[in-house]
Amino acid sequence: MREKLSMAAAQELAQQHGLKRIDTPKPFAEYLRSVWAYRVFTYQYAVARIISGTARNRLGLLWEFLNPLLSAGMYYIAFGLLLGTKKDSPNFILFLIAGLFTWHQFNQSFNSTAKSLLQSRQLIENNVFPRAVVPLSAGLQAGIRSFPVVLMIYPMALITGEEITWHWVLLPIAMLLAVLFGVSVGLLISRLLARIPDLVQTIPLVLRLLFFTSGIFFSVEQRFDTAPALIQTIALNSPTALLLNTTRSIFLDDIAPSSTQLLILISVTLLMLLLGLIVYWRSEQRNV
Repeated sequence: MREKLSMAAAQELAQQHGLKRIDTPKPFAEYLRSVWAYRVFTYQYAVARIISGTARNRLGLLWEFLNPLLSAGMYYIAFGLLLGTKKDSPNFILFLIAGLFTWHQFNQSFNSTAKSLLQSRQLIENNVFPRAVVPLSAGLQAGIRSFPVVLMIYPMALITGEEITWHWVLLPIAMLLAVLFGVSVGLLISRLLARIPDLVQTIPLVLRLLFFTSGIFFSVEQRFDTAPALIQTIALNSPTALLLNTTRSIFLDDIAPSSTQLLILISVTLLMLLLGLIVYWRSEQRNV
């Protein structure tokens, strides 16, 4: 009894002096402030990983430009010429490049964020900081690496005969949206992948399905024109298809997602980002 009374007295004394248990979860707003406090580390860690990742290649960051360009050429031959999808757009080369580069932004940010905890176990186990910093830094790393590549759409638009309009200034915003969407999805599942590493093997399968159904090589509107209404709705309003059309609408007049579609895309992206941060906040006391 004395021991229990002594414990109760100790708890009361601790409360009087504002002491808390070390395993007491922080309020969500405080957790966000702690993540923001590591913003410099988040950026520097992203830059350091970029430098270390490109140091092994003789051409370094040049491969960031060469890979999507070579892929665009390969897909143009395979889909545009052999399968005849180039008739889906008057300027199919720019249609393909804009779609492929947007997918590249999303794919890189998603993959980096989703796998970040698995790839940074040693850093996490040996240091104390908000775990959300790791996937956010990985997403930032992917965005920094791929952003210069996106700027190549500008000269490609000029080469393919498009005229400069004020819409061109919106390209960085469209690319930021693609990165944020990839980060938000990756943030949501990164904890799950850290607990069940075998699920990593399913990511390429899911991404490959999205890659071939989102309309990178063809017009979703034309190809699903005769599909059932439900299939049309899913195909036209899938987030990845909307991301592609958002970038294309900046340069191509015949493509323009509605304001409602854009609002839904932005809302879904921000909601998933918030949910991902909540997942990290609630799981912060657990081991990765």
